Amino acid sequence: MANSKRNLDLDGHTKKCTVLNFSPNDNVIVSGSYDHLIKLWYPGTATKTKTIKGHTAAVRSVSFSPDANLILSSSDDKSVKIWDINTLKFKSSYIGHTNWVTSSNFSGDMTAIVSGGEDKKVMVWDVEKKKCIQKYDCFDDPISKTTFHPLEQCIITATKSKHITIHDVRTEKIVQHYDAHSGPVNSFDVHPDGGFMVSVSGNEIKVLLQ
Repeated sequence: MANSKRNLDLDGHTKKCTVLNFSPNDNVIVSGSYDHLIKLWYPGTATKTKTIKGHTAAVRSVSFSPDANLILSSSDDKSVKIWDINTLKFKSSYIGHTNWVTSSNFSGDMTAIVSGGEDKKVMVWDVEKKKCIQKYDCFDDPISKTTFHPLEQCIITATKSKHITIHDVRTEKIVQHYDAHSGPVNSFDVHPDGGFMVSVSGNEIKVLLQ
C-alpha cells in the first residue's frame, strides 16, 4: 500500500540555513540563515511563510519562548533580539558581545536570557531591564551552545573544544565540568527532568549523567 503522505519542500532562504526549531505547540517552524533572515513556516502548507528582517548579518540561532509567543534570535551582528510571533515586530535587543553570538535561550519563566558567542563569553540578561546581570568569561574557546538547566538554577555551556560546563547561577561557580568528547562539542540537549543530557561531536553521541 502506497504511503499517501508527502514531503514538503520549504523554499525561501537564499543562502545556507543555519538553524531551525519547532514551536512548543508544534504549530510553527522557525529558521535562520546566512541571508540575515528569520522565516516562519507552517506545517501542512508549502506556501504559507512569514519573514522577519532585522539582523544585519547571518542568523546563528533562533528559538521560541516557552509560551510560544516570542522568538529569540542571535546573529553575527553581535546582537540578541526578541520578536513578537504574532505581529512579527521587533521588541528588544541585547548588546554586549564583542563577536558573533552563536547561541541564546530563554529561561523557563521568561525573565532571563542566556547567550554565548565567538567572544568566548556567556552572558545572562534581564529581559525586562534589557541589561546584562551576569557574565561568565572563564572559557578558553568560542561557545557552541548555552542554555538554562530545566531546574533553572544552572547554566549549561558547550564550547568548540571538548568541554561542557555547568555553572550555578546563584554562586556563579562551576559545579560540573565534562571533558565530553575528543573534539568540538557541536550541540547538546538536556532531558526535561534534568537527570541527563546527550551531546554530539562529529559523528559521536554521548549520554552524560548529571
